[in-house]
Amino acid sequence: MVSTSRTHNPKTYSIISILLTTVWLYTPHQINYILHCASRWLPQETSETQADYLDALTKSDLTLCPVGTNSESYRIYEAMAYGSVPVLENVMTPGHCGQDTGPLAAPFRLLKKYNAPVIFVKDWSELPAILQKEKERTATEIRERRRNLFKWYQSFKEKMRGLFVGVLEKRFFR
Repeated sequence: MVSTSRTHNPKTYSIISILLTTVWLYTPHQINYILHCASRWLPQETSETQADYLDALTKSDLTLCPVGTNSESYRIYEAMAYGSVPVLENVMTPGHCGQDTGPLAAPFRLLKKYNAPVIFVKDWSELPAILQKEKERTATEIRERRRNLFKWYQSFKEKMRGLFVGVLEKRFFR
């Protein structure tokens, strides 16, 4: 199963919706997917909508994470926490995260530095090939990839915590 992050960008929603619908219609083995788009940001998540979202992540092998104002969002990490491999659009956006220059300007810098087990796309037109490859994976391969993603994400969180604590100690306790 494939899920998409909740997106508020109608253009991104449209592109992904058309791609997924086309793939679904023209492939011999149908691919299950969940697509959610909100016309506006909702500041208050209900327990029902949160449960639906987490259930979708739990059941999804891949989670499509379209860019918004910034390339990176917390949805990438939510997907990894539930074992769903994020598919990330590898583009720099004009948001606050994209105002650096030099090597810091690269999108998903930390994910790339620590070899995150995610899928990067330059363009969503690559999606049909990715989904075709997914259909060819065995259940064992999918379980192993999920297990490896959990391990990687746990290690990544520990590394980030260590770096953060190190900065705090250096700045405030020495």
